Amino acid sequence: ASAQCDFKRAIHYPDTVLIDTHVTTVRTRSFTLHHTLRSNHTQKIHAEADIVLVWVDYPQNKAIHLPNDLMQQLKP
Repeated sequence: ASAQCDFKRAIHYPDTVLIDTHVTTVRTRSFTLHHTLRSNHTQKIHAEADIVLVWVDYPQNKAIHLPNDLMQQLKP
């Protein structure tokens, strides 16, 4: 449903990126993941992103409720 990223500083090869991801919000039909992208070398944050994912019934082309077991696993 949505993706937003704040870039804080450039990262340069051959450095690699570590990405930490955690659930911040769980709603009936969607959930939000927060990502922190860090330099493997300096451990400084280079970007932060928030992604809202919606559970969809593709044949009906509409958002549907998250399965209960998934909601329990996603609870922050």
